[in-house]
Amino acid sequence: MNITDMTNAMRANNVLYGRTTGAASTAKTSSNDPIAKAFEQADKRVQQQRDVTTSQLSSFGKLKSSFSDVQSTAKALSAPKVGATDADISKAATAFVAAFNGALKSAQASQTQATSVGESTSARRAETDLRRVMGRDSNLSSSLKSMGITQKSDGSLAMDAQKFTAAALANPTALRATVAQLGQQSQTVANQQLADTGNVGRTLKALDTRSRTLQSRQSEQQAALASLQQVNNSSSANAYGYNAAAGLAAYSSIYGNTF
Repeated sequence: MNITDMTNAMRANNVLYGRTTGAASTAKTSSNDPIAKAFEQADKRVQQQRDVTTSQLSSFGKLKSSFSDVQSTAKALSAPKVGATDADISKAATAFVAAFNGALKSAQASQTQATSVGESTSARRAETDLRRVMGRDSNLSSSLKSMGITQKSDGSLAMDAQKFTAAALANPTALRATVAQLGQQSQTVANQQLADTGNVGRTLKALDTRSRTLQSRQSEQQAALASLQQVNNSSSANAYGYNAAAGLAAYSSIYGNTF
């Protein structure tokens, strides 16, 4: 339906029903008015877009949380508390491995749930950068392997607690230096991903902006529909002119500014 069709329909509506009672007009408006139907269709489309965006916000929100866990556990490795025992270091390493693996799973889930190439790419890049923490430095990987921390074929980490404890007893200084290096590199990656320019931070910011825009658009459409229905219920002689202007503006708003 184009603007001319909608205008003609509105003219006929006002000629036929412009002097009916409010109740009758409301009934006809809801069932026959093409402008009202257009608003309803637009509202459904925007709501569908909002639902999808909300789902993506949830997905990337979980991804952000998982990278925050990597960030905090990596910091505990790179800068342990004064007086930390070997048992404390082992506990910190265990927590880091769990956070690392959790972030990989969250990134993979975000890729699966993504509804756009951009979102999928951001999640994949976040996963790849985290996996490379071990792969980019062969000396670090070799040292970690000697103390029981290895990277499996799927990118996740595994920790042999007994081997880690033995390494701590044999050379605690070397072990602490190695896990501190792992923590520093991992923390750097997490910081980059969570920044506003990072894969996770940038995508979350874009999704939040989209959500706010859709919410605002839906509110405007609903307010415009309410105003149109109020005009349709009026028995004023000028109802047609006002109604037509509102209808044309509404048409432009709905179909001229798609998201």
